[in-house]
Order: sequence, then C-alpha cells, then structure tokens
Amino acid sequence: MRFARGLLSKDARKKNAAFEQMCSAFTVGKMTLAIFDEAAWQYAFLRRAGHSIDDADLLIAAFCITNDYTLVTNNVRHFDAINGLLFENWLIP
Repeated sequence: MRFARGLLSKDARKKNAAFEQMCSAFTVGKMTLAIFDEAAWQYAFLRRAGHSIDDADLLIAAFCITNDYTLVTNNVRHFDAINGLLFENWLIP
C-alpha cells in the first residue's frame, strides 16, 4: 500500500489497483532529514503568513523542493503559497 488513502477511503478499488500498478513502475525516493528540515521551514513561513497546509501536502512539497522536482497536481490551491515549489497542473491547457 502506498499513498492511496483517498482512494481507499472512497473504496475505489479499480482506481486503487491502477494506482498501485502505476507506482510499481517508479522508484520513490526516501524521506531524509533534509526533507523534514525543509518541511519545518515551510511550515514556519506559511504559519507566519497566515496560511495552513496539511502535513501530507507539506511533506510532498518539501520532498519536491529538496529533490528539485516539479510537482504535478490538479489541486494547485493546496500548494500555491509554498515558497520555492515548482508545480504544474496538466489538466489546464
């Protein structure tokens, strides 16, 4: 089981199976202290600016920033206040 909690909570078995199949084709990086440090800095920055973010989204953002990845998401409003995060929404042309 990977990060499919939303699919599991909706009992979306077909989508969860497709997600698991897709994940098996990729190598997922490891969480490091640098990622947790970045998440802590981002949390402090966002908190001072009056923004809040779920811990899972904060760790995803910190993982991408630390590894110099671009996050692909359809939920840009969760990530638009994060300093230094590159993200794209492939559903919007």
